[in-house]
Amino acid sequence: MHIAATGDVNLLNALEPQDAWEEIVAKNCKANGATEYQQYLELAKSYALNVNEYIRVKAALTKLSVVVDKDLAGWLSGKGYKIEMTNSSIYAESLSRADAKSNNLLTRINMKKNAMARLTAPDKQENKTLEEILASLSYAIGFPVSDDITLARFNEYTRILKLRADQEKMHHGRVK
Repeated sequence: MHIAATGDVNLLNALEPQDAWEEIVAKNCKANGATEYQQYLELAKSYALNVNEYIRVKAALTKLSVVVDKDLAGWLSGKGYKIEMTNSSIYAESLSRADAKSNNLLTRINMKKNAMARLTAPDKQENKTLEEILASLSYAIGFPVSDDITLARFNEYTRILKLRADQEKMHHGRVK
């Protein structure tokens, strides 16, 4: 819990603490049925791939505007940017069309960026402190929870409380 509160993943006993922390967060979300983390991760990966593709295409087009490279033109054609080499004016026009087409990647990039922003919007976040979360948990389970609680134990308490609430709902038609 201290790592979650401070963000100091170096406290993890792992060769790659950032990777270890990412795995812990993913497992925690899975255990709690939360999908936002996985959605954000997929969006971030897609965003990075689109940005990378945009940079590669723009770099290739920039190079082709300076020097004719048949292999590079073929690579771009394989990506859907047809580069014609019939003569210099047709070549220049095809580069211009390919450049305009490559700007469509910016639309995809911005869509991913906006989707990530919606997932992390302030109104989506509870912004509770560790102390507030532990106090709520302590109240709900009926005894004080130590601030050195493990994530596994925290998740188990949360699961038990959800089961209790579901059982009460079934017996009384609503949660007390």
